[in-house]
Amino acid sequence: MTLPAVTALTNIVPLIITAGIVLTMSERMLQQKAVQGESLQKISKAKAGYVKRSKRTQKCGNCDFFYDGSCEIVRGEISPAGWCKLWAKRG
Repeated sequence: MTLPAVTALTNIVPLIITAGIVLTMSERMLQQKAVQGESLQKISKAKAGYVKRSKRTQKCGNCDFFYDGSCEIVRGEISPAGWCKLWAKRG
C-alpha cells in the first residue's frame, strides 16, 4: 500500500543528471514529447528555469527547440542568449 505523499514524491524524483542539471520525471517526459513531435502546451519561463543570459555554452540560440527567434516549448519572448533546464542539443 502506497501513501499519497510517497506517490507524489516519486513524481519529482530526479531521473537524470547531466552537467549538473537535474531533470525531473515530468520535465523529462515533456522533453521526450517535444523531441517526438507530439503536440504539447508551452510551459512558463519559471517552470523551465529560464534565464535571459546563460553563462554556459548551452544557449537558447543553439537549442533544438529554438526556431525563428522563438522557443517551441517555453512561453513568451525568449532570448537567443538565454538558457533553460529543457535545453537540448541540436542534432
